[in-house]
Amino acid sequence: MEKRFIDELSEDTPTKFHGDLLEKCLGLVKESRSKMADRYPSWDRQHEVYLSRLPVDKGDRQNIEQGIPAKFIVPLTFAQVQTFVSFCFLLFGQNKRFYEIEPTGEEDMAVNDAIELVIDGDLKSNRWSLLMYQFLTDISKFGLGVLKTSWKVEKTDVPIEKPTVINDDVTALQTEEETVVSYEGSRIYNVSPYCFFPDHRLPVRDFQRGEYCASSEEHTESELKALEQDDVIAGLKHVEKLSFKSDFGIDRMRFAAINTKNPQPGLYSIMQIQLRLIPNDWKLANGRGKLGDSKRPKTYLVWIANDSRIVRFEPLNAFHNEFTYSAQELLPDIHEKLNLGLAELIDVLQSVVGWFINSRIQSVSRTIDNWLVADPSGIDLATIENRSRVILLKKAAARLGVERFVKQLTVQDNTTGHINDAQMLMQLLQTVTGVNENAMGQYNSGRRSATEARAVINGASARMRMLAEMIWTGGLEPVGRQIMLNARQSMSQETFARRVGIGKVMQYPLFHQPPAAIVANSDHFIMNGTLPSEKSFMAQSLQELLGIVLQSPEAAAMFNLDPNKLMREIYELRGIPGLGRFGFSPEEQSRLAQAQQAAAPGVEGPAGNQGNVVGLPPAA
Repeated sequence: MEKRFIDELSEDTPTKFHGDLLEKCLGLVKESRSKMADRYPSWDRQHEVYLSRLPVDKGDRQNIEQGIPAKFIVPLTFAQVQTFVSFCFLLFGQNKRFYEIEPTGEEDMAVNDAIELVIDGDLKSNRWSLLMYQFLTDISKFGLGVLKTSWKVEKTDVPIEKPTVINDDVTALQTEEETVVSYEGSRIYNVSPYCFFPDHRLPVRDFQRGEYCASSEEHTESELKALEQDDVIAGLKHVEKLSFKSDFGIDRMRFAAINTKNPQPGLYSIMQIQLRLIPNDWKLANGRGKLGDSKRPKTYLVWIANDSRIVRFEPLNAFHNEFTYSAQELLPDIHEKLNLGLAELIDVLQSVVGWFINSRIQSVSRTIDNWLVADPSGIDLATIENRSRVILLKKAAARLGVERFVKQLTVQDNTTGHINDAQMLMQLLQTVTGVNENAMGQYNSGRRSATEARAVINGASARMRMLAEMIWTGGLEPVGRQIMLNARQSMSQETFARRVGIGKVMQYPLFHQPPAAIVANSDHFIMNGTLPSEKSFMAQSLQELLGIVLQSPEAAAMFNLDPNKLMREIYELRGIPGLGRFGFSPEEQSRLAQAQQAAAPGVEGPAGNQGNVVGLPPAA
């Protein structure tokens, strides 16, 4: 953060500039939160349904005491969400590297490998699989998934021994602490949809066009003090304690660590706002002039602690010129500000299926129990009420017969068809979402040929692949682009050398280009949408072609087909890349040629080496 902003934020009383900025930011976020909060009750329900959590009522407790199952939620939503997430994982993660670049010019060919290595290193450092799982799960459950990127230079203190001169002739090693860079690269975070506040005036799909975008986070005091030491924030000591009585409505936020009823000291709520301002329109305090001379909107980063004070303010200065968020909906329809998710789409069908099965269980539990009609003049009712296996008759009733005093009541069960109805609704649910039995790895009954099975699998995955491609285009590709531009803008030569290898740095002179060239970069990431089943079919087709070529060498010349390239492509499709690593070395090829020459009839090979096995030393 610039020194002029550090000095202003460290003052006891905020300047007029920061007061006006605080008021503007809080007002914008309050409006966004009021709109996003309309979806919170539905999201709460979908989260509980996804986890199959149902509150236990009085009737459930009574049933449990009698050994009867309580009502439960059939985990259909869980199965649908997990199947869709698994499909996306399989589709996105089938390549060697998650992000693969398709360069637009020959000049980019020399740098694309370095970019992929750098991005791959950032993804591994951020445990990308966990982030992507949460991102895809949020899209399925709530209809909205959010990722956030930022450039981080993290430091730590390490002990280092340094020579110290004690006397003129005596030198000793003394241990001192030195601050070193422990990590330099992009950090990626999951942002809960509850804590994401885009410009509510636009659909979420177009949030990058908005005036602002914000998210809330929880930080401990030690985290913020470390940031203050690195001049990332300032004025932490002037921040008011966390309170939930403000008009801003902070108590409506969803926290993980902060207890809303009893906020503990040492925890802070940080509202991070990225706001587009025109520098020429904002005057600084104390005669320091304007924020800038530019009349073009510029993105600034504002951190507000506990809704009371700005602790960070600086220009974002990112080459990608975007908000550092990536938000994607399952169904990005511009006619709705915020669209439905997979769980909410099937909520009604999920509820009806649960009602059918629960009512069936309750009905069976009632019909299993005996309903008796008893005459108290001849039956000892206490033995019936105590559920005794022996029902006692009174003395006078023994001579008249049992049938006159007790009889089992015939109860008709009207829920016998509920299970069939539930199965029909589950099939309808799969039709609605496209996440059906084939996508879950289950086949419908009946015999099929291999061609029919392949057609069914491709058809079953078509809708999910369409959704996955939209998630890639709108949610994952922007993350890769931001990581790439962050690295090319800010990564030091030392870190770059560690990522690509010190010996290869000179091979990538175009990685650190002038800002104008980096900003104008038009390369994009590609997604391989070919399913594993489709790859297997392609490999089988090429294998048949390879067999024809090997049987008829003249066919290879006629169609200009190289058997080696065919073989490599077949095994690439089957997930075994780099077939060339199994080839003979030049020494082995020479030895093989000698052995073949020695084995040829009428040709005498090297002395003492006739009939020798390739790879073994000559026989004695």
